[in-house]
Amino acid sequence: MKKRKKGVSFLSSFAKITPHLLLLGLLACGAGGGAPGAPRRGGEEIKGSAAGTTRPAALEVEEREEGKAGTERRAEMSGTEGEKGRETKRGEGGEGAGGLPSREEIAKLPPDGGPEFNRLIFEKSPYLLQHARNPVDWYPWGEEAFAKARREGKPIFLSVGYSSCHWCHVMERESFSNEEIAAILNEYFVAIKVDREERPDIDEIYMTATQVFTGSGGWPNSVFLLPDGRPFYAGTYFPPEDRYGRIGFKSLLLRLAEIYRTRREDVEEQARQLSEAMKRVAEHGAAASSASFRLEDVDRLVSEAMARYSADFDAANGGFGSAPKFPPHTRLRLLFDLAASRAPERDTAARFALETLDAMAAGGIQDHVGGGFHRYSTDAVWLVPHFEKMLYDNALLLWSYAEGYARSREPYYRIVAAHLVEWLNREMTVGGAGFASALDADAGGEEGATYLWRVSELEEVLSGPDASFARGIFGVEEKGNFVDPTIGRPDGRNILHFPDRSRRVAMRFGMAYKDFLRRYREVTEELLTARNGRIQPFRDDKVIAAWNGLAIAGLAHAGRIFGEEEWIARAEEAAGFLEKNLSKKGRLARAWRMGEAMGDGVLNDYAFFIDGLLELHEATGKRRYLGEARRLADEMLEHFEDESSGGFFATADDGEKLLFRSKEATDRAVPSGNGVAARVLFRLGRLTGKKAYSEAALRTVRAFGILLERAPTAVETLLDAVWTERHGRGAGAPAKGVSRRKSEETAGGKKSDDFPEIGYGGKRIAVSDAAHVRGALYVAEAARGEKNRGESKGIAGGIPFRIVLRIEPGWHINSHRPRQEYLRPTTVTVAEKRGYRLKEVSYPQGKEKRLGFSKEALSVYEGEIVIHGVLEHVGGEEREGAEEQGRRLAGILSVAVQTCNDERCDRPERIQF
Repeated sequence: MKKRKKGVSFLSSFAKITPHLLLLGLLACGAGGGAPGAPRRGGEEIKGSAAGTTRPAALEVEEREEGKAGTERRAEMSGTEGEKGRETKRGEGGEGAGGLPSREEIAKLPPDGGPEFNRLIFEKSPYLLQHARNPVDWYPWGEEAFAKARREGKPIFLSVGYSSCHWCHVMERESFSNEEIAAILNEYFVAIKVDREERPDIDEIYMTATQVFTGSGGWPNSVFLLPDGRPFYAGTYFPPEDRYGRIGFKSLLLRLAEIYRTRREDVEEQARQLSEAMKRVAEHGAAASSASFRLEDVDRLVSEAMARYSADFDAANGGFGSAPKFPPHTRLRLLFDLAASRAPERDTAARFALETLDAMAAGGIQDHVGGGFHRYSTDAVWLVPHFEKMLYDNALLLWSYAEGYARSREPYYRIVAAHLVEWLNREMTVGGAGFASALDADAGGEEGATYLWRVSELEEVLSGPDASFARGIFGVEEKGNFVDPTIGRPDGRNILHFPDRSRRVAMRFGMAYKDFLRRYREVTEELLTARNGRIQPFRDDKVIAAWNGLAIAGLAHAGRIFGEEEWIARAEEAAGFLEKNLSKKGRLARAWRMGEAMGDGVLNDYAFFIDGLLELHEATGKRRYLGEARRLADEMLEHFEDESSGGFFATADDGEKLLFRSKEATDRAVPSGNGVAARVLFRLGRLTGKKAYSEAALRTVRAFGILLERAPTAVETLLDAVWTERHGRGAGAPAKGVSRRKSEETAGGKKSDDFPEIGYGGKRIAVSDAAHVRGALYVAEAARGEKNRGESKGIAGGIPFRIVLRIEPGWHINSHRPRQEYLRPTTVTVAEKRGYRLKEVSYPQGKEKRLGFSKEALSVYEGEIVIHGVLEHVGGEEREGAEEQGRRLAGILSVAVQTCNDERCDRPERIQF
């Protein structure tokens, strides 16, 4: 499949808009918007801020494959106030960082905000509050603004952006703070400002309008509407005056106002055609269903995807494609699941994933001092980042580095993950347990100022030997490696990065790897203490349900793999925060800020939070997380599912009626809501045995079957959901050629390096194995976090346990209910006369599989499975800790298994714990 040219979107094939006099007159002056120097259809670029690099003026350029929403240019910068009492100087003296009246003072203002403010002063969104002092008579989205437009016969100017959007802030400074331009807007238009993170449904619809109209899109999104909400003209960033060969915002406003007054029929016709084109785009997604799609088709589609990845992989620098490079979140997850399977490409998949993780962890895209990752790299070598830090990126990368560690046992991955979690807890925690949305790219009006270092600054903070060590490992030079965009050359400041992969840097210094990593951590801790004294980037402190769901999933997954109980507990706290605070009329809300829930939850909020809850259930074994996941899944099915074609709409059936309800499966900066919905529904089907969930997941897959066939790499989350449903999740064994450090830790004489000491809802008691399968026994701890929530867990109802079995790739074991009588079922038994009996046991649902030695389909387990159970003491209740339980339970539990491959079954064996 050929990659489409920059700026050319598949959406344009639907945009058969006749060029009326309106459009022709404006295009003659270069209208259409776009940042100066941003890549357009001609591929123009603007020189950037790093030596030897070309960057698109802080614009996020995402090449989307066929089936995705075209080339997007995103404006990247942020700014909101930090919390009181924080140690760092966050947001002092900047826009949106203070100077606003108290709640009590705001309550006394007139409805229009009075002479100093506009109506946005009453909003909660940090982005909208940044515009509260504009001379523009802004309205928030709502009936009041549309009623005014109808009453006064004016068109609407809709501006959509977000707090971490650089060009949004540029347009705010240049145009929305300009008294002359504001007067024109107020005279001839009704101006509406929307935070796309608060209202992703509005953003999705009107971004479609811009993409259809211009062939590309980005933020700020500037759309002109009729009073009924239909768009008739669209663009992105406009300079205040005519320049860069493009019409200025002032000229555009005057021309559109005149055309709207004198050529209303042309405007109406333009709106009609544009709206119809937008609906065709929406219907294209809804019409992508394929009832003939089968789960086994995924094998062929994955092979096609891997061929594309092989062509795109950057073997020299890691990652895929060329500059700019974004962390390939959905691709990494698919690659890791392929690597843990029997796929012919599993070794290649592992190499692509691990080399990409190595490159990102070494590069300047990682904040080596403070932890976490910046949004993307402006170059191909991961050196020069765009310095914004988003919650969703870091949540997804936490999952990936944990998965990478499970496969490679690379100790640096553990440090990267721990550093990231520290950053989440230190800088992103809001309201005690929620997570904020983003940190700005700028500080004090200068991009990256918080993160850059001069040689003299390093030497002021560190001792002589440590300063030399830091200069060497981080590639710090007197001339600097960061180009100041205002002067066009290096100014002595440096982006800290490893010039090579971490192990090779250690070798250059002649240090043992363990000693190198220890000293690296010590030096970065000292630098962080000093850096905290600098002015810090603004923080958007909205707690968004979807992004917090990603963080919960990442923390729970990483906590389980690394054996970090505190990370799992932190995920539980965040989940409790969402359950308590993000609720409106009994339903999930979109966001929370300043003590109030904001907006209605959309598909991503439901799907991502369910995913987090299921990861928590796996990590803790607590059934309440499974119960809450089921409740939210039932709500999602009731209010979001497309009952006629399958799949899920972005908005609920009883939500605000907009131009249309979008239904999207393509992955963007975050995984697609439909892809995650399919994943969690398949998973719920396996966990509960309820076919209704699995059937809904299959309906979702088939709803986008044509898209899967035509562009599998555009829908990687959906592809991965189908793959894992068909093949299961792997056991995390290292692929061929990938080294694993052997752990010195053992349990019961068996190697336990790939079973965390704390995880799966308890403490590891024993590890044992049979041919082609390894197992671990976990027993719940009485004191584990529950008593702090008033649940006094004890062991009064029995002793909860988990048996984790990991089956070697290429092999399987029979399920608990094999379909053939001659096959031995997987069964847990308790030794007789030891004072215990099985109170309950729950086996996972088997997978259907056809093999050469049997004409009938088999029911099997592959990859990793978890058996849940409860032991009961025959002599009455016992209340003791996991350590004492472990001693008492030694030799009591065992699992009967029979391992098979495609050709034969071995004799039955028993795994004794």
